Amino acid sequence: MRRHTEAHAKRKHRRKWLLIILISLVFVILGAFIWLDGDTGTGLIAMLFFGGGVIVGVAELAGSQSRIFGILMSIGALGLGAASTYIFLTGLAGEDLSSSTRSHTTMMIASGLGTLLFGLGGIALLISTILGMMRPRDAETDE
Repeated sequence: MRRHTEAHAKRKHRRKWLLIILISLVFVILGAFIWLDGDTGTGLIAMLFFGGGVIVGVAELAGSQSRIFGILMSIGALGLGAASTYIFLTGLAGEDLSSSTRSHTTMMIASGLGTLLFGLGGIALLISTILGMMRPRDAETDE
């Protein structure tokens, strides 16, 4: 049986996030092609959503101890929130969001929750991160 060491766990974590970044980049590129082909809404949603995934993946590779981690996670959450907000506003504007597997109401609820959780959560995380960066380093070690 293979012994799982800390180094092995770090390699596995890194491989997982590199794969997520790669897959997300593929969808960002596909979203750009969709956008350029004339379906700007779907293309924009794909680029925002999966662009957020790329940024979250980069943050994970940087590590939670990195000073940039909170900023990257905030930007990633805001990308996901922006995609959710776009879907929600499109539904409010009268576009039918239903598909063969989801109703318009389900999509409105899901995108509304995504707007609240990712959008407002991303803003809260960004503010918290910036305030934490403004705190003197000595204050962090005194607690």
